[in-house]
Amino acid sequence: MCQSFRFTYEKFPKKLPDYDIVFCQFGYLAKRIFTMNQLTKWLKKRKTAVCFRGADTSLSVQNNPEFYKVVFKRGDLFLPVCDYFKKRLMALGCNPDKIVVHHSAINCSQFFFKTRQKPDEGAIHLVSVCRLVKKKGIDYAIKAIAQVVQKYPHIHFTIIGDGPERNYLRLLIQQLKLQDKVTLYGWVTHAQVVSILNRSHIFLLPSRTSPDGNEEGIANALKEAMAMGLISIATWHAGTPELIDDGVSGFLVPEKSIFKLAKVIEYVIEHPELWEAVGLAARKKVEDEFETQKSIQQLEELFYSLLGIN
Repeated sequence: MCQSFRFTYEKFPKKLPDYDIVFCQFGYLAKRIFTMNQLTKWLKKRKTAVCFRGADTSLSVQNNPEFYKVVFKRGDLFLPVCDYFKKRLMALGCNPDKIVVHHSAINCSQFFFKTRQKPDEGAIHLVSVCRLVKKKGIDYAIKAIAQVVQKYPHIHFTIIGDGPERNYLRLLIQQLKLQDKVTLYGWVTHAQVVSILNRSHIFLLPSRTSPDGNEEGIANALKEAMAMGLISIATWHAGTPELIDDGVSGFLVPEKSIFKLAKVIEYVIEHPELWEAVGLAARKKVEDEFETQKSIQQLEELFYSLLGIN
């Protein structure tokens, strides 16, 4: 097959190129181009595919369920990143025959697997990697750690990332007197993330629906941790249960439940005999369903099908 790709990010050239497919990585960007008068005739001659991610199906439609009406009418293929968002699109009026779930994926070769073992001496390291925003639920993780350290003082929680919640989280750590137990690490390079994950045992991502309705699909950071064999603890949030099989490839707790999050962390600490099997199952889950090369192949097949090419 002949493959030719040309990319334009947001700004379109004065002379529009002869693309076959217009692929929008976010639903709100599709809404933008479908309402640009200068593109109306040009778009009619092209196929359009739209990926829908976290804020697309939650925040963007919070106050306007008709927000994507023009997109659903004119678009040809809709690619939510999880089945949870597929159901959201259908509820918003999208034709289910045009929807295919297409997971966001990671390159597993960049995240080497290692069986986690509980250390005989030294700290048990917990870690989160995320943008510091409300929907990540990191404040709940910190509060859970405050409970766990009462029983298991030899733990340390590292938070990688930055964002608008950083000052609030810093003050929370001080208020709970966890300065020696929790580190706000800030942004790091990909290599540093891998290095820190390699030294860690348990990954936390207690995602929640933020006050403005924002949700996330399936966090890539969670996939990366699972690919490396960390024991991951997350929440029954949006698409996360499509990645974590509770009790098999990781653990899930209800959103905003500090008590249950703390209890599951303690359970994981108390049952190191489960770590190997859970880690292996996590790696397999990511390799089978969330690996980049498989994702690319699926997307290519979808695009050729959209063009009527077998």
